[in-house]
Amino acid sequence: MSKKINKGEIESFVQFEMRKTDQEVYYFNFISWPDQVITKKICDYCSEEIIYFDGIGSECPYCDEIQNVGPTEAADFFDTDQEDDSLAGFALNFHKIIQNDSQKKATISIQGFINVDLGKGRFVNYNDDGTGNLSDEINLKDYGIKLYSPSDTDFSNALRRIHLFSEEWVIRWKTSGIFDKNLKQIK
Repeated sequence: MSKKINKGEIESFVQFEMRKTDQEVYYFNFISWPDQVITKKICDYCSEEIIYFDGIGSECPYCDEIQNVGPTEAADFFDTDQEDDSLAGFALNFHKIIQNDSQKKATISIQGFINVDLGKGRFVNYNDDGTGNLSDEINLKDYGIKLYSPSDTDFSNALRRIHLFSEEWVIRWKTSGIFDKNLKQIK
């Protein structure tokens, strides 16, 4: 059964959901400010970001080459076969999505927890109105996460990937961090 999180409780997710435990648990708590860009177009030829992309077949304003590929999606960043990306992006969610001109913007969240001992996890899904629901338990293997002998290093690597995601997509986080079973922030 999903636990309902009210709009006013979004920022207090950490306070009511994270608990010290003897089990090997890691908590992800990232939520961005609204209106973060989640689609962008990079020219296939000159590698410049095209702010106003008119679609496939349009010319790049920097090099005048015809574009053959559509926009890049932020959701694709973690879509690799690497375990650190599976770990970093298992709870990636976009909500309050708005489309203007050629860009999509949204609030981005990576919120949830992984119980390594059980091989299970849960994440927060948000509706467009900002109401969050904690998912039912998921099997980590279904998400490409195979933590055979996990350590803080695995989660440090996931944190590094989230930082790279933040830099590449210029994400401004309202709150950010991965915490271990003792509620110590992973660095």
